[in-house]
Amino acid sequence: MAARSGNADDYTQMIQATVNDYDQVITQLATVKFNKAKHKVVIGYSMGAQMGIILSAQNEHVSHLITMVPPAVKNVPVVSPIAFVEKVAIPWLLILASDDQFSTPEDNKNLVANASKLMEHKTFSSGHMLPSDYVTEVTHWLKNIK
Repeated sequence: MAARSGNADDYTQMIQATVNDYDQVITQLATVKFNKAKHKVVIGYSMGAQMGIILSAQNEHVSHLITMVPPAVKNVPVVSPIAFVEKVAIPWLLILASDDQFSTPEDNKNLVANASKLMEHKTFSSGHMLPSDYVTEVTHWLKNIK
């Protein structure tokens, strides 16, 4: 709520600290515990999608990304997905909603336009709460990872 009223410090710190925690965990898993794993897929919904985009832009161990309805977070540009989208250079499934209260159709269009050619996207005619059909899209995409 504070970020919406102009004080984004706590929100920014929370997002950055959480992404940093994820970064440390995935680096440890990728280099020590599961260093022979061929794929390291990050999946996130809503704020988790926002953090997944940031993490995937920064961590070389992430091999694939699936994000569902990431919020635009235009009022906090330092942790907005659009600030990181160009740095995501891995296969990526981006699931969007046409009537999402946290990301307008224009925000979604900009996200898609700035992504690499490795990104595939699907837009559902729904709000932020996606219809169950999105599970089929995710499952299909995961089955086709090479």
